[in-house]
Amino acid sequence: MSKVSKMVSLLLVVVMVVGVALTAVAAESAKAKTDEEKAQEVASQVSSDVQSEGSATVAAITDTATLAKAYDMSMEADATLASIEGQFTEKPQVIGTLLFDVSGVTSGDVTIKASSSYANKLAIASHYNTKTGQVEVMKDLVQFDAQGRATVSFSSYSPVMIKVLNVTRDALKADATVGVKSVNLAAPQVDASNAKTAKMGE
Repeated sequence: MSKVSKMVSLLLVVVMVVGVALTAVAAESAKAKTDEEKAQEVASQVSSDVQSEGSATVAAITDTATLAKAYDMSMEADATLASIEGQFTEKPQVIGTLLFDVSGVTSGDVTIKASSSYANKLAIASHYNTKTGQVEVMKDLVQFDAQGRATVSFSSYSPVMIKVLNVTRDALKADATVGVKSVNLAAPQVDASNAKTAKMGE
């Protein structure tokens, strides 16, 4: 092989390597979202503006920084759903998402009341721990009762996200290892039945 052929071959290899690297960088840039983009995406998907009842109080989340954290919470919940999908007799899918701040309760159980359309559905609950900077997903699935109430339990409370699924407890396989948390009516309660879609800047 002549020197010219070797040089052309080497040049083609360099061009290919640079092309692949640029494509990878472009793809990575396309995946990276700003906090504003994350916030807008989450705000368009969640129900918010929950009302307080009892000793626990709730607040709608509209600020960009917290909504951006909620985006990360949503990704963690989706990953959890993907990891347990095989434990159901039918494909579980998200049919609604609640997002709110809880105050007046520092840890333990909190029972929320949401739409009666969620009656008997299972859900994945997560929250962002501001002390550790980590997203925490409840190890058990949350089960709504016939009145649309469900109990979440965390060691601390900051933003809480509940992704409601299209399946009930009956859809779990007999050998499923995932746990299910039933409603605890003794826990502080929150009325989320008047939830509406969150809008940026409300």
